[in-house]
Amino acid sequence: MCSLISNPECFFFLQSRKSWIEETLFKRECVRFIPSSWDQHRCVPVCQICQNLIRCYCGRLVGEHSWQEPVPPLSFYAASGQEMEEDWSIEVHTRASPTNAYGTIDFEDTATRVCRAKYVRVAVDSKPEALLQLMLREWQMERPKLLLTVQGGTENFVLPPKVMQAFSKGLITAALSTGGWILTDGINTGVSKYVGEAVKVFGGHDLRKRNTVGITPWGVIDNNMDLIGRDVFKPYQPLGNPLSKRVCLNGFHSHFLLVDDGTLGKYGCQQGLRRKLEKHIQQQKIHPRLNQRVPMVCVVVEGGPSIAFTVLDYVSSAPPVPVFVFEGSGRAADLLSFLHKQTSDDQMAPDAAILSTTLKGKFSTVVFSYRLDLCTKASPAEQLNMALAWDQADIAQKDILVYGQHWPVGSLEKAMLDALVLDRVSFVKMLIDNGMTMSHFLTVERLEDLYNTPLGQTQRFLQHLVEDAKQTSLPAGYRLSLIDVGLVIEYLIGGAYRSSYTRKHFRAAYSRMLGLKSNSRRNGSRQDLQFFRTAQPYKRKVDSSLGDASLQVLFNFNDLFVWAVLQQRQQMALFLWQHGEEALARAIVGCKLYRSMAFEARLSSMYDNIAEKFKADSLEFGKLAVDVLDCAFRQNGQMAMKLLTSEMEAWSHFTCLQLAVSSCHRPFVSHSCTQTLLTDLWTGPLNMRKNSFMKMSYLCFLMLFSFVVLVKMENRPSIQEWLVIFYIVSTAVEKTREVLMSEPRKLRQKLKIWFSEYWNISDFVAILLFLVGFALRWHSDPYRTAGRIAYCLDIIFWFIRVLDLLAVNQHAGPYLTIITKMVNMFFIVVMMAIVLLSFGVSRKAILSPDEEPSWSLARDIVFQPYWMIFGEVYAGEIDPCAGGNSCPPASFLTSFLQAVYMFVQYIIMVNVLIAFFNNIYFDMASTSNKLWKYNRYRYIMTYQERPWLPPPLILLSHMALALRCIYWKLLGNTEPGERGSGLSEYYMFVSEEMSVMVGEISEKVNCIQHSLSELDCQMGQLQDLSALAVDTLTLLTASDSLQKEEARLAQCRINPTLQHVLPHSWTLPHRSNTDCDVPTTERNNLMRLAQTIPFTPVSIFGEEVSIYTLEEAPCDADADSPSASFWSSKGLSAILQPLSSEEGSLDGGLRQGCRMLCTWAEQDVLKPGLIYVAKAFKSEVVHVWQKHFPGSTALQLCLREIQQQRAAQKMMQVFNQIKPHDMHPTPRFLDVSLVLWHSNGQWLTIERNMTGDFRKYNNNTGEEITPCSSLEDMLLAFSHWTYEHSCKELLVLDIQGVGEELTDPTVIMADDQRWRDLLFGPDNLGVAAINGFLQKHTCNLCCHRLGLKDLRTRPTSSEISSEAGRISRKEE
Repeated sequence: MCSLISNPECFFFLQSRKSWIEETLFKRECVRFIPSSWDQHRCVPVCQICQNLIRCYCGRLVGEHSWQEPVPPLSFYAASGQEMEEDWSIEVHTRASPTNAYGTIDFEDTATRVCRAKYVRVAVDSKPEALLQLMLREWQMERPKLLLTVQGGTENFVLPPKVMQAFSKGLITAALSTGGWILTDGINTGVSKYVGEAVKVFGGHDLRKRNTVGITPWGVIDNNMDLIGRDVFKPYQPLGNPLSKRVCLNGFHSHFLLVDDGTLGKYGCQQGLRRKLEKHIQQQKIHPRLNQRVPMVCVVVEGGPSIAFTVLDYVSSAPPVPVFVFEGSGRAADLLSFLHKQTSDDQMAPDAAILSTTLKGKFSTVVFSYRLDLCTKASPAEQLNMALAWDQADIAQKDILVYGQHWPVGSLEKAMLDALVLDRVSFVKMLIDNGMTMSHFLTVERLEDLYNTPLGQTQRFLQHLVEDAKQTSLPAGYRLSLIDVGLVIEYLIGGAYRSSYTRKHFRAAYSRMLGLKSNSRRNGSRQDLQFFRTAQPYKRKVDSSLGDASLQVLFNFNDLFVWAVLQQRQQMALFLWQHGEEALARAIVGCKLYRSMAFEARLSSMYDNIAEKFKADSLEFGKLAVDVLDCAFRQNGQMAMKLLTSEMEAWSHFTCLQLAVSSCHRPFVSHSCTQTLLTDLWTGPLNMRKNSFMKMSYLCFLMLFSFVVLVKMENRPSIQEWLVIFYIVSTAVEKTREVLMSEPRKLRQKLKIWFSEYWNISDFVAILLFLVGFALRWHSDPYRTAGRIAYCLDIIFWFIRVLDLLAVNQHAGPYLTIITKMVNMFFIVVMMAIVLLSFGVSRKAILSPDEEPSWSLARDIVFQPYWMIFGEVYAGEIDPCAGGNSCPPASFLTSFLQAVYMFVQYIIMVNVLIAFFNNIYFDMASTSNKLWKYNRYRYIMTYQERPWLPPPLILLSHMALALRCIYWKLLGNTEPGERGSGLSEYYMFVSEEMSVMVGEISEKVNCIQHSLSELDCQMGQLQDLSALAVDTLTLLTASDSLQKEEARLAQCRINPTLQHVLPHSWTLPHRSNTDCDVPTTERNNLMRLAQTIPFTPVSIFGEEVSIYTLEEAPCDADADSPSASFWSSKGLSAILQPLSSEEGSLDGGLRQGCRMLCTWAEQDVLKPGLIYVAKAFKSEVVHVWQKHFPGSTALQLCLREIQQQRAAQKMMQVFNQIKPHDMHPTPRFLDVSLVLWHSNGQWLTIERNMTGDFRKYNNNTGEEITPCSSLEDMLLAFSHWTYEHSCKELLVLDIQGVGEELTDPTVIMADDQRWRDLLFGPDNLGVAAINGFLQKHTCNLCCHRLGLKDLRTRPTSSEISSEAGRISRKEE
């Protein structure tokens, strides 16, 4: 409880709350006495006995009424023999007045825990809106996500232990897991008592999470007058008089609405208000983001006859309320369950049963096997919204995301967006596991919606970061853009980091998207595509220029991970960190962002409470980064070091090591892997090329410079001085090159980063001071003397620079780290300076009262007091009057002041300083080695990034760099390897070593393969010999040539039982007897092969189908003219027999397949005895496209699927013709035909079955495998080639098959996204797929041999879309 005196705001809040409750909520009091009966006693006038016997219809005696005026006269009552004709009513005979009972109840008999409840006395006609506002705003209850209203008996009854356990655990678990409210009568009898026991056993201690509301009649509460008081804290004894007809409140409810209708001792007035409140809560949204209303469930336990009418009211209301009945609880509940008797066989726990009842919307009964009725009422999207609001991913996985469920377009994407906003990690995981891809889900609009989610303090802190990054104030209601987020990321990471959101191409595309948002999309009229159009082969179109298009950006888990970090959602960030690539980089980025956010929070006093949380989250991600690096280093050290030095395009081309250094992640940089890398650099290439030259040249420079300042300075510089000048000037040029060639874009940022290093500041001051001295030395005295003094001061900086060389040493480095830490004693020095000035000024003023104004005063103030710190007390000057000198007034005070000053400064402050140094030494002794390892990176990188020649010869290196840059500029390209992290040379060195290792392994593999081939040949020869021996024994066994002839004829004879009556002109092909004359060697080979190939018996049983094929004919009489494709005018008959295979499912995302055995075919349109694969579009796909192709949907989709594979087949034929001859794999696509199934009229596609290892090389979103063979390289290069060959109009993806035989490709067209332009299959993803391929494709050796350029420098997705749109408009 806040102090009202010390906190006026708290006092104002309490006063405003009192005024709101008393202005809004009322009580009811009877103001007119209407006798309920005159039979007991009547007299005129009314005697005292009548006043104590006769009660009003409200249940009160005459004296218990509240009158506005004195007791009315006798005429108020009925005369003798006159009957009362007036009926008592609440509206007429009660008066509303501000409530006088609200506050907190403390239940005294609950010794096991502190049980307190909020309560308020309200009128029976109170508005449900006001009551809900009271509970949400005044009582601070959480918004309900589920409403559980418990109905049942009001009198005490006994529940069987098994039913009581199921009821208690199920009810409380369902409420707590969903954030639901429980409504009861709130009394300490009947079902409300069992609800209280359930809260006691399974509920929590937090009052705000219990949310068990009792709606109780005010007039039936025992000792209700004890609760009267405004905003009071009332103790309450729930044990009432057993002979009293009144009831007590249950002590385990969290809130009470005490309904007052002006009556006393009458039960039931609360039901109307309770029902109105329930309906009003049902109209509220389950969450501000979700359109789903608050679901409600009625739980019935026991009960009397009135329960039947209550249940009827619930199930007949609009919308119907699901009713959950506990069978076995007795009376009405058992009767309802007996009448229902419509149960399922599912068994589940009571809490899951209650939630499932809410999702499905049904009348359910629960016995001890917990069986439920599964009568679905809510749509899947609504069920998913409810489960999402409850955070019940297990229920959603089991009951909602089931196989065969139909989902409206965009419903799952909306569910993913809501799950991210509501921070439902389990739901995000479930949706990702069910196929949700971030590249398709994340768009600019959705990502901006996520960043602009109102989250109170989190959103304010993010806007604070935007203001700091933009150096401006944001207006109220400002909506953050991705460019603002990019500025925040750059601001937090710092250095030369550039976010992808702030790059030029993204800004341009983002501006175009904002301009196109306002334009309406034109929907063209629907046109029926002709049948023959799908049979035409692909024709190339001419190239066209690019145009404007909407923004299409492929986001991934990195973008969502950064969002989770900036939104301070640690658990979501940890989950997203596990998905996608570059986990090590994401962990370091998370560590850096949290560390910078903690620093910003400490700077702002508004967010001190979250700074420690940011620090803890940063340490957690830092530990993850170290663990990942340690695991990688233990598995493969070379690959771990490559991981450290590889540039990552998604993270501003930074390396993991650069990110770790920029985030000050000392444990990461101090790891053995990082130190091994740095040691290899220092002792390897750097030691051979730079280290010796640098040290020797620098020592020579110091010797020459010392000689110059020690000897007399002549009018003209000597040779030694000229060498020093050349050295320092070349060093200045090198420093200028470092600044200009650093990674930041702007010069201001380059200088800011460069001056952030201490040694760079030291070098700048040394160079500047030397140039000043060099300019002064050319003039005559006194300027030459000033120049020489500048030389003398400047050499100090160059000698101190030697410490930088020692910092790399393993023994001297830690000590330098300790000394650097000790120098940071600013506050102690300030305190000592304050003591020094206080003594020096007073001492000088007393000793020199007649001093004239001069600059010497400042020197005299601090000169002697400063040396006194080191023990010089100036004993001869302690007594100014000694030696007969004149004594200034009050000069004796100086001795006293000096004694006090020496005690404070010399005894206290100096010892504090020594203790400070001692403390730093012992603290740093344990961590100095780690700090030295961290600083070692900067030392080594300083030498790594310099040219290898020392000053002044470094100018030659600068000239070579300039010539090389000019050469690459003339070639129109940037020099490869110039930009990077400074570790590119070591990376190349590691790559060369790995290439050598891979070469050695390849040689060993080839040797083993050659040995296996020789062994296989020898095994084949042995099998041939064994087969020849078998043939010889067979011939010796035959008795004569006649027996052999009969045996041969018996093998060639057709079995008459397999004859089948064929329709119309179908005939079986004739086999001559010569077919059985097989050479012995070939027969032996067939015998060997038969052991591995399963035998398929040929029969002509099956179902009749018609096969339609594509035929080609020249367009003109000239045979060399291009051919045109057309469908056969008449289908050829065949018989197909479905097979049940164990080789695996053939179903895909759009179609389902089945293996078929061809038992007969007309004109060899199919090969009898071979197995084919028939594929049909799924019913849901046909349903989606039915509105575009009414009447022949399946046929139109099959034709476009065949056209798609036909186009890929044609392009593969051209590809095989133009590729180099030494590229031996010759892949090909299978022929596909159209099938009409006569029995059901279904259209399918059919192709030959492939046996072997089925592989998928890329998919229709552009993702591809890592190739490990020449065939895989060629197939991935084929996709690249189709994009170039078609002038960036077509792209063949989704390449899959067995070996060189391919099937089911996807032909991507940017202008084929709408149904009326659909030339190929429905799995065309358009510009998004092309853009994904451009970003994810990695060119291989086949791409280079085909003359294909690297796609990474290709145009953006918006340019691709605009180009496709322009081609489409030109064609129209």
